[in-house]
Amino acid sequence: MYGESAAALRESMNRERISTVPGGEYDGYVQWYVNWDYTYESTNQDCRVATVSMELSTEITLPYWDAPPDAPPLLVEKWSTYMDALTEHENGHVEFGRKAEAAIQRTILETLPVPSCGQLEDQIDLRATQTLERYLQLERDYDRITNHGATQGARFR
Repeated sequence: MYGESAAALRESMNRERISTVPGGEYDGYVQWYVNWDYTYESTNQDCRVATVSMELSTEITLPYWDAPPDAPPLLVEKWSTYMDALTEHENGHVEFGRKAEAAIQRTILETLPVPSCGQLEDQIDLRATQTLERYLQLERDYDRITNHGATQGARFR
């Protein structure tokens, strides 16, 4: 980003906004993925979860402005306040990923033994996917409630 006034800086951000995400163009964006894997044990009576491994990967995209030395102090302060609020909002998205990861792990670990390993796999896939979808909806609600961070101060005008 570049600019020596709020208007020039906003114009620069508008040109570089993230437009490849669903739902609009944003100054910041978080993409998170939860991957899970598990092993199971089979006996003559049932099939049950043995181990679970989880991996959360996140990618955070935020605007960056290297303020010129002669930038007006009020603009620098305004940018700093905005970036603090935007970072807080985007970290809220990361937190949904963390919570989803923990909930999916619990879901898998709490899956009761069933007669066959095929049934176990089907049950885990269904329950883990439903859990993931629940957290993705909570994240969409978070954006709706915060107006994509605006109510948290993440608005640079």
